[in-house]
Order: sequence, then structure tokens, then C-alpha cells
Amino acid sequence: MSHTERSTTPVELIKQAQSTLHRLSTNLDAVDQGDPHASETVSSLLRTLISDGRGNSVCRRLEKIGISFPTVTVSRAPQNQPKTVLSFGNLPDYDGLGEDQRGGEGWRREEPFLRWLGLTSLRMPIASQRTTYSYAYLITTIANTYGAHVSHTVPDLLDRATLFGVGGLPLSAYLVRQVAWAVERSYERAFTEAGYEVGDHSTRPVHTGDSFVTGIEVAEDYVGFEATVRQWPAEVLSLDAGPISSLEVDGAGLIRAHYTDGTVQMFGHARGPWAR
Repeated sequence: MSHTERSTTPVELIKQAQSTLHRLSTNLDAVDQGDPHASETVSSLLRTLISDGRGNSVCRRLEKIGISFPTVTVSRAPQNQPKTVLSFGNLPDYDGLGEDQRGGEGWRREEPFLRWLGLTSLRMPIASQRTTYSYAYLITTIANTYGAHVSHTVPDLLDRATLFGVGGLPLSAYLVRQVAWAVERSYERAFTEAGYEVGDHSTRPVHTGDSFVTGIEVAEDYVGFEATVRQWPAEVLSLDAGPISSLEVDGAGLIRAHYTDGTVQMFGHARGPWAR
């Protein structure tokens, strides 16, 4: 028996994209309501909407049929300084303060949606492996490991990401949530402006809980974030006593948090894989 197939029509593509977007919003609601499992489903749906590969990259396919995506307002790109063990940026920052209050030129900027997906947005040095990642790559990695599959292996990238947390979420889950916020917003605006009916989640807050993190540089100066650093193997080190102007992890694993009021808090020696 022979099997034949045909190309998806533009009408079918739009309907499938609308359905996937609806499911993304439903599961993003669950994430914001504290469902610990919803993030993995969100990563799988994001992979379909933004990542390359057969059956994925819906946003690029939509652009080919005339659906235009808006720009994304993002925070500063991650820095690449010596001895940096973690740095991320390029996160949605629509509710950020003015440039004079947020670090000067380059702190907030507009990026085309498709270009933003491929920007180097996460730096996490891992021996003998790539050290820079786009959000599209991160989403694909998470989805292939936990979201759409039950993988036989776990990439070092995801193991390392569990050492850090933001706003009560593991770092990987926090980044998935923030990327999903921007994707939901961008898709809804693109469809609405093209005359197609979709949900309206424009009131969804860009940040969850009390966290306003749009980037972190461990071992380098950074202005105004709250964070949690997970020590190895299972201790949790909370750094949420106030706005931190600098978080440093030196080569010996000694952690110092510098608060904006001038106080310095020392947390002993981290026993994570960054310690030498």
C-alpha cells in the first residue's frame, strides 16, 4: 500500500498555529498558577512555534505567507567577561525603567522577533562543549529532554542550569516562562494585526511573583536583581534580601553579594562545579 502526502495549505497552517498558541496560553496560565509540571509542556509547544526542524518553525512559515511579527523589547545582551560562570540576557523587558535608570545605552532595545530567537542569550561555560546558547536552542534542548520526550540522557547544560534559580523557579524553567511570555505576546499581535482571531493575554505580567530579573552575570557587576543560587549538591542559597548591585563567585567558589545600600554579605564557599 502506497502512502502519499501533500503540503499543508496556508489556511491549515494558520489554524494549527492558532491551536498551538491557545494550548501555549493555557499551559502558561498553569505555570503562573504554580503548576510544577506545566513548564515542560510549554517548552514542547514553544519548540513547535519557534525552533527549527520538521513540523516546527511555525513563525518562519507564517512569515512566508505574509504574517509579520512585531519587534521584541529586550534587556541587555549577556556579557562575556573572563571567569564568568553564568550570564544571560536578551529577556523581555517591556516594563523596564528608562535607560538613565537601567544602566545606560544598550540596556533596553528593540529586536526583530525572528532575530531575537537566534541571538546568543545564555553563556554557561561547560568543558569541551559549546558555551553560548540562543533561546531557540535552549527551548529545543529542554523540549527534547523533558517536554516532548523522556530522554535517555540529560545534557550538561540542563544539569548546570539546575544549580541556579530565579523567583522560586529553576533557571531553565524561569527562562522558558519568560520566552513563552514574549512568544505569546508576539503571536497574538501578529495574528490580530493580520485580521485573525486569537486570545488576548496582553494583561499577563511580564514578570512572575516579586522577581524582576532580566539578566544575571555571576562573577561580574550587575545592577538591581534578585536571585537564588543553588549550591552543590542540594543546598539553596537565597539572595533576596534586597536589590543587589554585584554578585561575585571567585575561582575558589567564595560568594559575595553586594547590596545597593552598601552592605556586603558573604556566603562561604560554593561547592558547585565552578569551584577550582
